[in-house]
Amino acid sequence: MSMVPVMPSTMNLFEASEGEEQSPGPAAQDEPTVEGDRPRFQRAVRDQEEVEIRSLDKTLPLDHTARMVWSAAEKLDLSAFYKSIRAVEGHVGRPPIDPRILFALWVYATLDGVGSARQLADLCEESTPYRWLCGGVGVNHHALSDFRTGHAAKIRQLLIQHVASLRATGLVELRRVTQDGIKVRASAGAGSFRREGKLRALLHEAEDQVALLERQAKDPAGVRTREQAAKERAAQERKDNLEAALEAVGRVQAARTKTKVAYKDRRDPSEARASTTDPDARAMRMSDGGTRPAYNAQFVTDTKAGIVVDVGLAESSADQPELPPRLDAIKEAYGEVPAEAIVDAGYFTRATIEHASAVGTKLYMPVRERRRAQKKRESEAMEAYRARMATPEGQAILKQRGRWAEWVHALARNRGLTRLVVRGRCKVLAVLAWYAIAHNIAVAASQS
Repeated sequence: MSMVPVMPSTMNLFEASEGEEQSPGPAAQDEPTVEGDRPRFQRAVRDQEEVEIRSLDKTLPLDHTARMVWSAAEKLDLSAFYKSIRAVEGHVGRPPIDPRILFALWVYATLDGVGSARQLADLCEESTPYRWLCGGVGVNHHALSDFRTGHAAKIRQLLIQHVASLRATGLVELRRVTQDGIKVRASAGAGSFRREGKLRALLHEAEDQVALLERQAKDPAGVRTREQAAKERAAQERKDNLEAALEAVGRVQAARTKTKVAYKDRRDPSEARASTTDPDARAMRMSDGGTRPAYNAQFVTDTKAGIVVDVGLAESSADQPELPPRLDAIKEAYGEVPAEAIVDAGYFTRATIEHASAVGTKLYMPVRERRRAQKKRESEAMEAYRARMATPEGQAILKQRGRWAEWVHALARNRGLTRLVVRGRCKVLAVLAWYAIAHNIAVAASQS
């Protein structure tokens, strides 16, 4: 009688009873079965709790850029920032972050190509150089953002202070400077630009909205919540932006009316537009040929070592009227004007040449030929300028423009000055001052 084999159940096949050794899997079948020949190796253990003791200072190399930035920050006078601190010894209240820490963080972030306060706040928790600069002090993106753009006048004074200290070391002479403009994409969409008629209609709607929210806030039966307060702030901000946009349209219309461009090439003043989100931005022709909302940033660079001595913003995409105000600003900041200034042909105007001559600055700029119909004699300043540019020495000096002006622009682009994340002329000027300070600190460190 033949015996029929009985197959074990599924549970018996895959589950071993308690205390019974399971059969090795496919990966273990290749291992030697002899106890003495079984390989030993270190396995990963990731749930082990450890205590690590280390110094934050030892995590950063001695020649790291962050140390150079902190060393420069320690030498600057930040008393203007400390005076605004209301927390004092012996009184209650949480102390604010040391302004020197915030200053060093933004300088290092600018050199690192970081322009977002939120990104910088994350790096202060994740990146060793930023953590070293913080020194255990917690920062948040609100404090970082407010410090970067909320002290435009103080930041400009720091730029002037730093340049003045570099003059004492000989890195800045103010003997010869270059000036050039760089167009930076604004934080405004092309669709936010409106003509005067549409702006007035939008302003009327915004005023009605503000009035409605004010009536609701005064209602004794209503409860003013945080959401309601936020709506009131947003409505008031939109109203202010629309009023500023209308003023900007008026300035553009006045500029188009007074222009000396040939009549056939003039742009209709009634077609002037302004942005409802960033009224100070202008539609400008960019380097790739397209037209986008942008700012025309002006950098003035000393040719001794490439130190930026002044920054500014043009009212339009044209550079023509921008040299005189920069010369005046340099004289106000440092007590003297540069002996020589090098600019490109975009700055050529009679008023620019005569102003430079009047303040004592020799101008080096490509010459434009006289008009054939022009019969009256030119001014002495124009004649002296043309004679100066007709010499080989004048042409040799003119060639130095690209070496310094374009170099500063290229470094700014590499450090993130391609698109702004702030709005408004005052905040944009603050950002430009940060780029200038960071650039100067890096150049001074390389020369030491």
